[in-house]
Amino acid sequence: MSEQLNPALIDNEQMKAFIDKGGVIHELLDVTDDELDSIYMVAYNLYQSCRYDDAEKLFQLLVTYNHYNISYYLGLGGCRQAKEKYQEAADTYSIAVLFDADDPRLPFHAGECHLALNDLKSAESGFYAAAMRAGEIPEYQELKAKAEGLLKLVQTKQADQEASNEHK
Repeated sequence: MSEQLNPALIDNEQMKAFIDKGGVIHELLDVTDDELDSIYMVAYNLYQSCRYDDAEKLFQLLVTYNHYNISYYLGLGGCRQAKEKYQEAADTYSIAVLFDADDPRLPFHAGECHLALNDLKSAESGFYAAAMRAGEIPEYQELKAKAEGLLKLVQTKQADQEASNEHK
């Protein structure tokens, strides 16, 4: 961004105006895209090594630096999901939908979290949205098939619960 601001000297209104114009924190702090990419690679490698606490901290930093990058939210949500912090993970994926409403991975992973929490209605919504957003996009057909399978599972569980409630 051409406008360089000193973060220590700006007030809340200036910060809001900067963000409203599409600014991101890493620009204020003069952190380059290459530096963010390097941090992302470290976070990703930590995640792949099952070092979820360390990876989560870096993904949280990345989300703070650039709240528009969906990959950062997927990493942060993935860490939280792997740590069985399902509500936090679902919330992370839900926030990311604000920045990319078309990505089917976000509602799919939120659906997984809701299923783990036994929130069948929210899980159903997530899997349905994932399947619809995947549509016919070739790279998402495997995800779509999983979403459709889990959607059927959730609907079966819901029907079973309703049937058992009727017999009480």
